[in-house]
Amino acid sequence: MAYTQVHPFGATNQPQYQPQYQPQYQPQYQPQYEPQYQPQYQPKAQQIVVTNQPQYQPQVRPFHDFNNNWTVGLCECCNNCGQCCYAYFCWCCFVGSLAKDIDESICSCCCLMNVLAVYRMKVRSVLKIRGDSCSDCCVVCWCPCCAALQMRNELKNRGMA
Repeated sequence: MAYTQVHPFGATNQPQYQPQYQPQYQPQYQPQYEPQYQPQYQPKAQQIVVTNQPQYQPQVRPFHDFNNNWTVGLCECCNNCGQCCYAYFCWCCFVGSLAKDIDESICSCCCLMNVLAVYRMKVRSVLKIRGDSCSDCCVVCWCPCCAALQMRNELKNRGMA
């Protein structure tokens, strides 16, 4: 079959052929599978009645259960005049000898205030002396010479220096 068409702008009419059969895309049917509902039967849960639950009773104890006190007061550092002068005039050497007595590196005396607080905490824990790290830091910050002499005298009184 030949068709002629009139062009609106006056172009020549040429026959146009149109095939009789034009294949059209038809999607193939793909079945979608839906899961079938299958009821699942679960056994009934047995009810357990608890009449007495075990009770956990933690024993509350302080972090450090220390009963000892310092045998030498903080302000009793001038009882031994030689030690007092040694600590005052040759501070680094004094802290180095204190470090040696508590099995620490003598080179650590270069970091004086921080290390002295750590030394005091160590002496307290080894000798089981009451106190806490906050009080140790305060004592070392406000009177480092007295704190170092107190540790040294405490170690001597207990036969550890």
